[in-house]
Amino acid sequence: MGAEDATDAVRLLGARKRARIQALERQLEIEASRAAHLSCWLVCKEGLVSKAVGLRHPNAKAFIQKIHDSGPELLQDKDQKSLEMLLDLFDRNGDYRLRPEVRFQQPCREDDVYPRLAHRHVVWHAVADLTMHQGAKEILFETQVCQQVCCGDRLPQLQQAISAGFQSLAQSLDAAYRSLDFYTGQMKGISDPQQATCSICMEATSDLTSLVLLPCAHIFHRSCVEPVLRESPYCPYCRAPTPSRALSSVCLELEAGPGRQEALSPELRSQGSKVLAIARRLQRIRAEDPEAKAIVFVQWQELEQKAEEGKRRPTH
Repeated sequence: MGAEDATDAVRLLGARKRARIQALERQLEIEASRAAHLSCWLVCKEGLVSKAVGLRHPNAKAFIQKIHDSGPELLQDKDQKSLEMLLDLFDRNGDYRLRPEVRFQQPCREDDVYPRLAHRHVVWHAVADLTMHQGAKEILFETQVCQQVCCGDRLPQLQQAISAGFQSLAQSLDAAYRSLDFYTGQMKGISDPQQATCSICMEATSDLTSLVLLPCAHIFHRSCVEPVLRESPYCPYCRAPTPSRALSSVCLELEAGPGRQEALSPELRSQGSKVLAIARRLQRIRAEDPEAKAIVFVQWQELEQKAEEGKRRPTH
């Protein structure tokens, strides 16, 4: 991939960051609607505006103000999805859970919105009570945290939990907008070989095949940054923590396009997702460095055979 493709690269790579912004804004709308249904909106909305004072990006501030100016009746009528609950039977690896997990149907995971388990639980329980979701109520009641946070008057804890969720989302939205601005600037720099240089060797970065992207969005030649990271696992430019395994090929990122997620078949969900993850990781290592070698430790011979077969097959 040459420098002439860099204009398209900016659009493709920015799509995932824009999708992140859309998910956070949608989640803020859902949280506001949920607060209105749970009779917490009038208290929580003032805290939402106070959180916007510390935001730096004007788009994030404007969206928070838009949410604040919505009336509770409009929020309740607009979004019944804020009350939809699911009982998740599978974990992230596709294996059956010993006990189903309660969660909401929403674009962001609950632990991204409510980092504290107590906050997640009190919101889950309030919605389960409101919607009379008996299955969710039984599961939540059996947990140890329920005995700690659901005794007595639950309204103050519910208001605190939803306010904390607004704060977390507002900060994430602000960071997402700033990240998109920075990321777009970095990628535009690649498209101009007269200006873009690797800050380690000070040579041009016009050959995209030689570049790697760090989690902080700074870009270097692979041959320049790998020795530096072996000595010190921090970005040479901004000092953000950067383990060597976090390097991402710019070309692979471009080819991946906007965040695409493959729907797993029932067979993979029940028994094959771990093997699939191993196969994908091995294929990515091979694509980034054809000479690289990997050692996979497995406990059972059958899994070893599946991993070897998966390594040879396409995963899409």
